[in-house]
Amino acid sequence: MSTRDSNAHRRRASLRSPMRSPKNMGRPLIRVTLLGILAMSLLWSCGSKSGNGFGEDGGTSGTTTGSTSATTTGSTSATTTGSTSATTTGSTSATTAGSTTGSTTSGTTTGSTTGTSTGGTTSTSTGSTTATTTGTTTGTTTGTKDGGADAADSALTCDNTNMSVINIDSTGWVCNNQWGFQGAWYCYADAVGTSDCVKGVPPYVATSDAMCIRGTTSTSTAGATAFGAGLGLNFDQPEHGADAVAFNMTTAKPAPIVGFAITISGTSGGSVFNISFPQLPQLTSSGEAAAVTVPGISGTTVTYNVMIADALVSDNATAPVPKISATDLSAVQVTIPGADGVAHAYNYCVTKIVPLTAAVAAPGTLATYGASFNEGKQIVLEGLGPYGIQNDPFNVGGDPMSMQASYGGGEAGFSATPSFGNTGNTPGAFPSIVYGWIHGGNVVSASEGGYAGDKAISALTSATSSWTFTPGTGNWDAAYDCWFAGNPTPINPGFELMVWLNHSNVNPIGGQNTPVTVTGATGSWTLSTGTNGTGQPVVSYVSTSGVNSVTGFNLLPFFKDAANNNRYGSGFGTSTILLGVQAGFELYNQGTWTTSSYSISIH
Repeated sequence: MSTRDSNAHRRRASLRSPMRSPKNMGRPLIRVTLLGILAMSLLWSCGSKSGNGFGEDGGTSGTTTGSTSATTTGSTSATTTGSTSATTTGSTSATTAGSTTGSTTSGTTTGSTTGTSTGGTTSTSTGSTTATTTGTTTGTTTGTKDGGADAADSALTCDNTNMSVINIDSTGWVCNNQWGFQGAWYCYADAVGTSDCVKGVPPYVATSDAMCIRGTTSTSTAGATAFGAGLGLNFDQPEHGADAVAFNMTTAKPAPIVGFAITISGTSGGSVFNISFPQLPQLTSSGEAAAVTVPGISGTTVTYNVMIADALVSDNATAPVPKISATDLSAVQVTIPGADGVAHAYNYCVTKIVPLTAAVAAPGTLATYGASFNEGKQIVLEGLGPYGIQNDPFNVGGDPMSMQASYGGGEAGFSATPSFGNTGNTPGAFPSIVYGWIHGGNVVSASEGGYAGDKAISALTSATSSWTFTPGTGNWDAAYDCWFAGNPTPINPGFELMVWLNHSNVNPIGGQNTPVTVTGATGSWTLSTGTNGTGQPVVSYVSTSGVNSVTGFNLLPFFKDAANNNRYGSGFGTSTILLGVQAGFELYNQGTWTTSSYSISIH
């Protein structure tokens, strides 16, 4: 039996967020919203104005045809009938057909017009007059706004005729739909990977009839430069090339929008997707938007139902954690995140997007959720009701691990297959299911069934879980990992409590393994205490019998034992706040570990 060192279940410093948070606390900046500087060089839209990265200058041309009728009251009466033809050279382009009738009392017009007018005129003057002018005007306007025409300049019409869909076509311009969305499709990519995203060209692929992108992410772990690549859609632009503005989903017609069903085909190359919702103004000073992380795709077509309320900021040091607002969203983005040290060869398309006006019911039974994924840095799958599923490798880029998630029937599960070799006394990863708090915010809101992370131990009545798992071989432990704080705002985890159901060839931090009686808990237990690699005191309760399945297992007796018997030495009592519970495997070598079913309820 080898004794784990003080870093045994800590993510290494290279994986932590800038605030140097401990394992299961520091989620790297995997969801980067390219609302500003990063995306500005590669976004596409049509037209005239430069702005926040969602527009591009372009040259335009167009023809205007129409008839105009006006009535003016004044001191002269005249009737003029004729036709007028004019040609104008300028910098504005439009196509308009229609008729206009208006009434003018007085006004001053200053301008310069070149044209030819032919017609007959008859006038009659009286003291107080009315004049009517009828004519036909044809004009042509051409111009170049940025010194050169590009592909965006020709896409100035709305081709959509079906108001019940968000259109995807060669114009790259969403318009004429019942929800009132109007804006450009665009692509974006960092400069360190490879991508077929081209500035000024809609990412439309006719053979797929979809918006598509392909390339390979860099093996860099520098998040500022290796942010990945993706496809985006602006919700509201007043015209081609204008800056995107905020769209209020709560007042959308015919009903408020709570999420989107996004259909994606192709492959993500083992990467997850971040479905991001940029806001205006930006939600965080870093520009990172709230997002929902979903499994990627592997050669099939998948529809992910993404709820706006599930979107979180993944790597945030602000307290309280910024919360997404559905009243001021500017875009939706489907991103391949980068900076995980793994080269992901991706080739995927967004084939359909449908606004959701009500939450989609969860699967009735536990089933495979999305594709398997292989990430070299910590990610947490979200939108799984009260649960999140995380890989949690400890060494960015060095300890990748393939995972397959499952969800449904009020349960979650996963299989985990590490690709790293034996890590000695330090585990390489902690694949686990999260309930409640994780660094960056709650996995889900309390209204959706998740634990809110704001109850003192004295206020809890139960923390009951059922867990069935199949371990691999070698060195491992299967444990509940519980986090506590003295005060939930700001969140500053101060204590860690672990409950080991089973293990092989490893010991908990401290390694005393002193027999202990835990009042109210089933089975027999030993106790070990110590300090983890980021300075928090840790108390570990280890089952002496070792089990691979529990039903109705209550964690609350362990919380109370630690509080009532001064297991931490000082500072931990019944007023201490439970932030959240994670359940998974600390892994040291290759193999496959499976959680076939898991649930927990905290009251």
